[in-house]
Amino acid sequence: MKAPAREEGQGPEGAIRIATSRVRGQGGEVEADIAGGLHAGKVPLLLLHGWTLDRRMWSQQVSAFAGERLVIALDRRGCGASSAPPDFPRESDDVAAVLDLAGAEKAVVLGMSQAGRVAAAFALARSSRTAGVVFQGARLGSVAAAAPADIPIADYVGLVRAGRLDEMKAL
Repeated sequence: MKAPAREEGQGPEGAIRIATSRVRGQGGEVEADIAGGLHAGKVPLLLLHGWTLDRRMWSQQVSAFAGERLVIALDRRGCGASSAPPDFPRESDDVAAVLDLAGAEKAVVLGMSQAGRVAAAFALARSSRTAGVVFQGARLGSVAAAAPADIPIADYVGLVRAGRLDEMKAL
C-alpha cells in the first residue's frame, strides 16, 4: 500500500478532499480515489465502473456524496490507471484491500454493468464487509451464468482507445 499520490479540492459546497492511492494486488496495482470521510451513522460508498471505463466516470457522484460520507471510486483491473491485469476472480480482493486502505469496515458497493458481478461476488464472499449492494445495468442470474468467464477487457480497451467504438459495441 502506498500513501496518497495526490490530493485536490473540488465540489460546489466547498473543498472536498480527494486522495488518490494505490494498493498492490496480484500482478500489479489498483488505483483508487478516496473522498470525504468516515461519518458516524453514514456507511461508505464504493463505486465500480463497467467495461473500458474508469473511476473518472463517477466524479459527479463523488462530489455529490463525499460531503456526507466516505466515497471510494477505483479503477478496476485492466482499466484506467490500474496496472493490475484483468482478472475477475481477484477483483473482490481488490475491493477489500481498498476498503482496508480507506479504513472502512464495510461499504455499500455499487456495480455498474459488468462490475455488478464484482459487487455480487464481493457481497457473497465478504458479507460482513457489505452494508448493501446496488446494481446498475448489471447482468445477473441465468444471463450472467451463460456469459463467458474471461471477458476480453484488454481487447475492448484497445478498441476504445483506437476510436473503434462501433466495433467494440458489436463485440
